[in-house]
Amino acid sequence: MKVEFNIEGVDYVLPEKMTISQYQNIQSKQDIMGVDKSLFILSTLTGCNISMLRRVKTEHAARLFKYADLLFREESTKFQQTFEFQGKNYGFIPNLNEISLGEYIDLDHFITDGSIKNLHKIIAILYRPLKFGQKVLGTYKWDIEEYTTDDFEDRANLFKELEVEKAFSASSFFLHTGLHSIRVMKDSLMEEEMTMEMMEKMNQLELLVKKMDLHLMNTGDGILS
Repeated sequence: MKVEFNIEGVDYVLPEKMTISQYQNIQSKQDIMGVDKSLFILSTLTGCNISMLRRVKTEHAARLFKYADLLFREESTKFQQTFEFQGKNYGFIPNLNEISLGEYIDLDHFITDGSIKNLHKIIAILYRPLKFGQKVLGTYKWDIEEYTTDDFEDRANLFKELEVEKAFSASSFFLHTGLHSIRVMKDSLMEEEMTMEMMEKMNQLELLVKKMDLHLMNTGDGILS
């Protein structure tokens, strides 16, 4: 639901979905609380200057604050293996157990440096341009472009305008499904012969997933608390 309001002849709109950049901006202001925080959130979501928002009647402002909080607390959508964004198709890493050293190093760096402020960069590693996607014997198969730094920054900047719920559904999949698959693979390989190199890679992936989980847990929840 789109919410519109008018201040002194200027129309403003509360979006139906929050972008990654809006979420990052809101989360960067952890030092403000109460009404000031609510005003900052409304300003971030609508582009309306805070000084203008202060002129809104209290009753109207309360409704806007409530809607903004619901938007912020909205649950993630179902994980999407592929999606279309601004005229281009993107796909999630098909097999987390086969990520390259470059993917691992960069994911580790951005998660350690701050998974929220680097969320657009993390998603730009997990999702890359789709090479193909089709159903094979009832199962959807897809492949994505190889990870390189050539177009990484452009894709990361583009993803700042991606719906943040897509980012969180991908993060949730990475955290839970990724960790489960790593453990299953480790248990399976234990029954056979696992080389030290294979064991080290599995351990590194498991630590990486746990690290991202820890960083996301420390971001807080809700915007009016």
